[in-house]
Amino acid sequence: MVLAEGGKKHTRVDPADLHSLAQTIKGRDLWILAVSGKDASQHTLGIPEVKYVGNMHGNEAVRREIPLHFILYLVASYGKNPDLTLFMDNSRIHVLPSMNPDGFEMSSEGDCDGAAGRHNANGFDLNQNFPDAFRERQVERQNETEHMIKWISSIPFTLSGNVNTGAMVAVHPYNSVTKGK
Repeated sequence: MVLAEGGKKHTRVDPADLHSLAQTIKGRDLWILAVSGKDASQHTLGIPEVKYVGNMHGNEAVRREIPLHFILYLVASYGKNPDLTLFMDNSRIHVLPSMNPDGFEMSSEGDCDGAAGRHNANGFDLNQNFPDAFRERQVERQNETEHMIKWISSIPFTLSGNVNTGAMVAVHPYNSVTKGK
């Protein structure tokens, strides 16, 4: 079933809720799938919210595939895997497989060393486009970043993850303070 809610495309499939957060400047949707054993379409007081984001750099195709496979695992395992079912019955999990679909479309298959597609359609590195608590960034805030900030501010996420290529890094609030020291 497709619904229109506040200008957003909305599709309801139990136990999942698929909706578009917004569109990029090239008109590609930023799709989010929320899954829960309760009501995936809305926040429920007392139910933790979890967020996973992939493909912030468009040329990191594997970082788009991992969230897609995670979605398949969650939906296919619900009701079959008791531990996962318990987790999903007591949380709402949001997965945004690609924060940079324009960059993904600009990237070249098999080009693991090049930079084509790393940035969004405006040429910005979305990873470096978020506010910094201690210094003002002199870059134009991008459409994808603006919508991510609104989304993050509208839901009380308890846990977040961003699938990125490179070394494993644990990021915490205000961690940019330690850079350069």
